[in-house]
Amino acid sequence: MDKTVLVESHIQAGRSLLDALEKSGFNLTFAFWYFNSDENKWVLCVVNSDIDKNGALVYYMKLFSILNKLNLVGQIQNDDLLLVDTQNSIYKEICSRIKPSSMSNDIQMKDAYIYYINKKRR
Repeated sequence: MDKTVLVESHIQAGRSLLDALEKSGFNLTFAFWYFNSDENKWVLCVVNSDIDKNGALVYYMKLFSILNKLNLVGQIQNDDLLLVDTQNSIYKEICSRIKPSSMSNDIQMKDAYIYYINKKRR
């Protein structure tokens, strides 16, 4: 099966969502699109270090609320989003592939597009 391409409209919609999350006080540690080969689709992974303390439901509700407010539901579906803590294996694997010198810019690599790295929270 051919791999789906991550298109610019998804990248821009993801950036808008992340900007709004950050402005709302959401504890954004890291965010990236990655290709889920099992489902043959791109997933926007949002890393929040507070999930293990407070549970994911509160953060998913905030994420979906902002997604709806921004009217991005047509571009990013709820099932395109994955909210994880810093112990998640996908997050750890992506971090292992990043060079420290590139940690302040967006990074594109095979099967991933990385928006955000908060060095203080990593």
